[in-house]
Amino acid sequence: MIAFVGSVFSPYYALARRRHAQVNPENHCAINLAIYSPGNKRWTMTERSAASISRNQTEFVIGPSSLHWNGDHLRVDFVERAVPFGQRVVGHFKLYPKQLFNFSTHLDDQHKHRWGPLAPAARIEVELESPKIKWQGNAYFDSNEGDEPIAIPF
Repeated sequence: MIAFVGSVFSPYYALARRRHAQVNPENHCAINLAIYSPGNKRWTMTERSAASISRNQTEFVIGPSSLHWNGDHLRVDFVERAVPFGQRVVGHFKLYPKQLFNFSTHLDDQHKHRWGPLAPAARIEVELESPKIKWQGNAYFDSNEGDEPIAIPF
């Protein structure tokens, strides 16, 4: 799962950036889910505008889906549609970091892009209603952020 603000993979964001010098990345937010379970392969990335999002220090809402820091874990609830046939992808997961890190490193010479391993080791509990899948295992949680689109320096 990836939560995007200004998705590097969005053709709409790329087109908007070609047409205008300043583009609000919040107009190109998405939850990207990839499910590779036998008989239940699903992929989502519905782009939503700034009018469909809200965020603060503990929560990020993108349309009907959300990420919420809940004390000792990150809970992600999602209600999305898969492409190309619109199958529902509904469920949630909880990610329990073994330890949180407040570290980031610059990815470019101008120091406009940063990457940080927020929780390089974590436990995850996944429960999907559609498709019906439930499992738990190991996970990690990282962050990429920048002062400009990542496509500019790279």
